[in-house]
Amino acid sequence: MAGRSSISADDPFEAYLRPPPNETPTERESRLKGEREALRISQEIDEVLKAERIAAKKSVCQLDALFFRVSLICVPASAPTKSSVFC
Repeated sequence: MAGRSSISADDPFEAYLRPPPNETPTERESRLKGEREALRISQEIDEVLKAERIAAKKSVCQLDALFFRVSLICVPASAPTKSSVFC
């Protein structure tokens, strides 16, 4: 892992995120438990955002389809075509 030490030297957060050198087993377990909970919450947020993105995309597609149907209905009466009939 020699490459990692050279990368972490440039990372200002590396020292902040590193566990303290004198961490007790109880403190370590508490820290790890907090990290697992933070990861769980982060993943839950990601799932909600993904679902919202999918729902928004579906809604835009439905709106596009609605506009397409309206545009077929609103063809000028002077030039009737088969596309001016209700779908």
